[in-house]
Amino acid sequence: MKKLIIVLLAVVLLAACSTEPTTTTMVTLPEISNLAPVAVTATVTPSPALVIIETPEPKPIPTPPLNEGEEETARMVVNICRWHNYSPIIADWNSEKENKDRQLNENLILAVMAKESHCNPYMDDGVSVGVMAVTPRPGWWTKEQLQNVRVNIYAGMNILANAIEQSDGDIRTALAAYNCGWESLNANECIPSGGYAYADSVLYFWFPRFEEIDNGK
Repeated sequence: MKKLIIVLLAVVLLAACSTEPTTTTMVTLPEISNLAPVAVTATVTPSPALVIIETPEPKPIPTPPLNEGEEETARMVVNICRWHNYSPIIADWNSEKENKDRQLNENLILAVMAKESHCNPYMDDGVSVGVMAVTPRPGWWTKEQLQNVRVNIYAGMNILANAIEQSDGDIRTALAAYNCGWESLNANECIPSGGYAYADSVLYFWFPRFEEIDNGK
């Protein structure tokens, strides 16, 4: 009799919980010019449904004060990225017919490279490979293929472009998914430095540093 009462109580509790409304909040990015595609016409690889966990509205994060050594390291990384001159490959991807309506800002891609690998084309952390830290995927890219710089950049740009489309142009969310994956992002299971924290580092720390160079600062 006690077991029957416990079972009935569990059923009642489950029924009560199932009626609670859920809310979904789409996080939007503060206006950053020329980053998001103007229109979306390309075919998007199927992905899990986008359900963004409610988070505080993103706010521009000023470049944190760095000590002399850290500042020098950041400048060195930017110089390395420029020295490698990945710009032609980025431009080639943007010029592809299928990417006409989803072109990506060059400085945004360089910022991702700086964050992911310090622009090191030989980066291999045991999971991700190459300058854009792309994870090998069966039927997509092997580890050996991703060790080719052009393949790696094309793969990374495709992943990010698809994420931007899947997030309706929300660059911050797309970058968070690029780093963490949709499943972990939706479940709020990214590591503390990943997900939206990663996105903010790309957007508000690394991206402005490349923009400053273009603006002659």
